[in-house]
Amino acid sequence: MDDKKPFYGLSIMGTICRNDDKSMTREEYDKVADELMDLIINFVEERGLLFGGGLKYCDLNQEDEE
Repeated sequence: MDDKKPFYGLSIMGTICRNDDKSMTREEYDKVADELMDLIINFVEERGLLFGGGLKYCDLNQEDEE
């Protein structure tokens, strides 16, 4: 009999936070992103799951690179 367990994946995507009113500095924004990343990693590790990925910064004021 096959002992392998099914694999399930969860993808977290989307805009987590926007700084449209410029109320946060880049350093403050980075701190929020780091804290959120730590929360996600801890949540996953506490349940004995695997985590791969990270957060991507999107600068809404810059045009896409070609």
